[in-house]
Amino acid sequence: GKRQDRHHDNRTSVTESLSKALLPFHPQAVELARQIEEALFALHGQTVGAAYRQHARSLLFNIRDGKNERLR
Repeated sequence: GKRQDRHHDNRTSVTESLSKALLPFHPQAVELARQIEEALFALHGQTVGAAYRQHARSLLFNIRDGKNERLR
């Protein structure tokens, strides 16, 4: 249904954003991004709610932050 499509679109968007953020730092950025998103989805009870989206934004912010080299 529409809700499931929205969840898939959100998950795809998160995976793509993570991949782009990781690409300069990791040769397997696409695969790593997929694994991170799957873990995030599982952590949030396989739902794409506000907590999932906030957690994804936080991860992206921290990956992009030049001061967080250990995270990358």
